[in-house]
Amino acid sequence: QSYLTPLSYKDQLKSLERAQILGSIRRTIKNMNLIIRVTDKGNNFYIGSAGEFEEKAENFFSDTNAFIELSSNPFNEILNKDSIPVRPIEHTIHASTTKISKFLDKILRPIFDDKCKDTTIVDGASLITELSKYNKKGLLKPTTLFCTFDIRNLYTMLPQEETLDILMAFLHVHGYKKVKGISIDTIKKLASIVLKDNVFA
Repeated sequence: QSYLTPLSYKDQLKSLERAQILGSIRRTIKNMNLIIRVTDKGNNFYIGSAGEFEEKAENFFSDTNAFIELSSNPFNEILNKDSIPVRPIEHTIHASTTKISKFLDKILRPIFDDKCKDTTIVDGASLITELSKYNKKGLLKPTTLFCTFDIRNLYTMLPQEETLDILMAFLHVHGYKKVKGISIDTIKKLASIVLKDNVFA
């Protein structure tokens, strides 16, 4: 059963006419090697020669010296991995451990953010800020290496007991015996439930 209302004969003619116009525009762009771009201001379109546009871009780079052309795409290594990881994905937004997890995050997150703020990068802006500080201290050198790493099967291979021990050590080091009136022993038991009975997605 179709729920689409058929076009009237008049609208069909309009659609056919516009399709022909669109096809004509596409052929003209292709034959004349043109390029269409949205302008930065005014919601207008720039139409010009593709060669001229490329020349303007090259002149901009050479005039400003603000950019360096890379010899290769640094994302190719990320996008063209040799192996494709396989991970179990399950919808657990209404799982029995969700509320416990959110509760623990609510009371522990502020502590972590406060104590680890000097060694934590939360987004691109904070990365730039920290790199700037690093540079002002004279630590950013041509020999500085930037590394990325991929943790495989983190959630399914997470050392649960070790994780709980690290959490307790973290709270002990910073002088916490209770958090929001809840003993750290109870916090450990709640965290254990989340780690051992939760299905990560």
